[in-house]
Amino acid sequence: MAYSILIVSSSQEQAALISEACQRAKAAAILCCPSYEAAFGPLFMKRWDIIIIDMGMRDGMSILKKIKLLVHHDQSRILAFVKDSISEALFTEALEEGATHLLTANDLRQHELPHLTQYFEPKAVV
Repeated sequence: MAYSILIVSSSQEQAALISEACQRAKAAAILCCPSYEAAFGPLFMKRWDIIIIDMGMRDGMSILKKIKLLVHHDQSRILAFVKDSISEALFTEALEEGATHLLTANDLRQHELPHLTQYFEPKAVV
């Protein structure tokens, strides 16, 4: 099955890291957007299997909240990405605001990428 991934990150370095990991995990379509505004159109152009939001962005949590309102939870997985580590408070808030999982740069640097490929499995619709 071909998977589509939308990445929202204002950092070219972080977007490249995420994109490379997605390519190694055999994602079929990857689109990187530097802002919510740039991602707004693509959110409606197609169904994204995975949406990865860089929480290191100045407005990362706000973007997470906005995207969660626009996508159906049973159609797309929303992953919050953090470069290194995350505080317990931010982790909890990200999950409460709609992130289904949290990824770190360390997760993406792993050669086998088990943490990323597990998100490609279809979500059960309840």
